[in-house]
Amino acid sequence: MPVQQIITYVQNVKAINRTPNLLEEEKSVASSKLKLLTEIDFEKEIVLEESIRPDPSQGRWLPPQKDKPSVVLLTGATGFIGVHVLRQLLLCLPQSRILCLVRAGNSDEDTAGKLARSRLLQQLTPLIPALRESEVLRAEVIVGDLALPRLGLNPELFKELSDKVDLVIHNGAEVSSAKPYYALRAANVQSTVELLRLSCCGRTKRFHYISSIGVFGGQPGDPVYSESDHATLKRVQVLSGYSQSKWVSEQLVLEASRRGLDTTITRPSLVGPHISTGRCNHTDWLCYLIRGVAQLGMAPTGPGSEDKRIGLVSVDYVAAAIVHLSISELDKKERIHHLVSSGPVCLWGDIVSYLASSGYKVKPTDYKTFRSAVSEAAQSAGDLVTRPLSLILPLSGGLPFSHLYQSQATLSRLQSSGIRPSVIDDMYFRSYFAYMAEQGLLPPPLTPGSPLTHQLE
Repeated sequence: MPVQQIITYVQNVKAINRTPNLLEEEKSVASSKLKLLTEIDFEKEIVLEESIRPDPSQGRWLPPQKDKPSVVLLTGATGFIGVHVLRQLLLCLPQSRILCLVRAGNSDEDTAGKLARSRLLQQLTPLIPALRESEVLRAEVIVGDLALPRLGLNPELFKELSDKVDLVIHNGAEVSSAKPYYALRAANVQSTVELLRLSCCGRTKRFHYISSIGVFGGQPGDPVYSESDHATLKRVQVLSGYSQSKWVSEQLVLEASRRGLDTTITRPSLVGPHISTGRCNHTDWLCYLIRGVAQLGMAPTGPGSEDKRIGLVSVDYVAAAIVHLSISELDKKERIHHLVSSGPVCLWGDIVSYLASSGYKVKPTDYKTFRSAVSEAAQSAGDLVTRPLSLILPLSGGLPFSHLYQSQATLSRLQSSGIRPSVIDDMYFRSYFAYMAEQGLLPPPLTPGSPLTHQLE
């Protein structure tokens, strides 16, 4: 493993252990990185079991057909992207059954089903203005666990799903910027293997995998990656454990495709709020950063920060594109898609300006001073903003870098559908800030600014 990565791991572990009252689980995760400072043999990790291959004699569902997929299996439906994909499926496929694999913890069968259903409805309820009750009821729950063999399903249920499902959309994953690859392998990689196995059993299904643009680990000086590009093994070695798990899963899906499975892959960049409602992912790094700036009353705006690109796309665009590409007829060469911003580049300095003009007091400062203020605030027990932010922000060098990626091929495939990336501008962020203030994620503005508004979906 490169020396710089080892140094970074050690620095992160030291920073974590200096933080009082941090959950023991978090300390354990960070410390486990020091035990895994050996090269991972990714060439072995991307070998797909020989038995996982489609049987052409069993028939298959392939778009376009007169009928849409009768049964769709969706993973990750309780997450930020997943619940919006579920919403889009319910709206676009009114005659289809939508099965959602949802984890419920260690409970008896009856209790587990109720807990899983409750988790799903908790995420769907805020979207009900756009959904009728009858549509919500069509979201069926299958209790399972991505980290377990056969997805935590008994053999009979696994076989039943393999016989009746037409389309699998694999969105579920454990998301962590701290955990190493092997800590995420079961939930993020083995789940992909199990779902590929299910897709090849019985009738062959279409398999749509939701990856991440982070599989490239874009760095200054890199080329502008297109949909047909793939990261080298050398680059994969220095990615985060999460991005490594996404890269390995991509390779497994591509191998299944070479064996005859009908597969598609999408690579979203940072997924931001809904264009109309401002509803956002409460736990992504940009949300934590904006909250940290508002809480501390300062923002890093010097060299290395102000001009940093923030590769943001709205969740409504991502969800609509995923569903459309999952059920569309595609050429063999059109199987990987980039869901990235195609409009004017969004810079961190712009976001700071939008925040200030919305009535928040923001004092410009350099990155080192801001990073130190975050670390100091993170020492306070119960601070749920700066503590996670202190683990996300680099110790030096400025804000995270957002590389540029090509998406012309993807935009061309979406052209006939009318699905376009949302415009990321000041009104978009005003809606974002309004939602966060309404949810208690941001305090009320300290000074009168332009009105914060957002709309129902």
